[in-house]
Amino acid sequence: MDTAEASAVIVKGRFCGAPNTASGGYVAGLLGQHLSGAARVSLDVPIPLDQALAMERVPDGGIVLTDGVATLAHATPATLQLEPPVPVSYAEAEWASERYLGFTEHAFPHCFVCGPARDWGDGLTIHPGPIPGRHLVASPWAPDPSLFDKHGAVRAEFVWAALDCPAGFALLEAFGRRALLLRQLTAHLIRPLHVGARWVVMGWPFAAEGRNLLGASAIFSETGELHALASAVLACAD
Repeated sequence: MDTAEASAVIVKGRFCGAPNTASGGYVAGLLGQHLSGAARVSLDVPIPLDQALAMERVPDGGIVLTDGVATLAHATPATLQLEPPVPVSYAEAEWASERYLGFTEHAFPHCFVCGPARDWGDGLTIHPGPIPGRHLVASPWAPDPSLFDKHGAVRAEFVWAALDCPAGFALLEAFGRRALLLRQLTAHLIRPLHVGARWVVMGWPFAAEGRNLLGASAIFSETGELHALASAVLACAD
């Protein structure tokens, strides 16, 4: 995307988060992937589904998403100074996922990323559950083939999406069972996620500041190599 170019964007209904709105992590990835290195994406309002939107680069080097009148979201280059926890094993992530809070209580059960009403191949089916004795949640992830690009790597917008909900469920576990909506995601996609591999997605909490909650997430290979890292700001939806 060059400085004079605007791209048409339609977020299809498949990529929903809360009812009738787009997954925040997915939208963040649509914008953030156009910036080199780490990027910070702020969601100003809920992003509508199945509507024509426009994405363009602005003079400060950022990317904005608009409906033709108002700015809906914007992305800027960022730095991410964040030390992730020691990763859990794939087997531990499988065990934790069986205890996923969302199986018994989920504000948005059709969420593309973590909704228990979505099947593998339709949603990401990332179900992060708590790890005993550690302040974090974890889920295994074996990406569906529809998520890969022509080079055999998970497309960037889906990696960003995968980093969204684990931070949210870490915060739900830490601070109470409230509905949360993504407001800002800062992510660094460090290494590609290649076809045929399985991954461990983790989330952990930082703090609650009024209606805003701060958390983080990461994606590791089965051997413990860090592939993606993010910090998140979420807001109470209730």
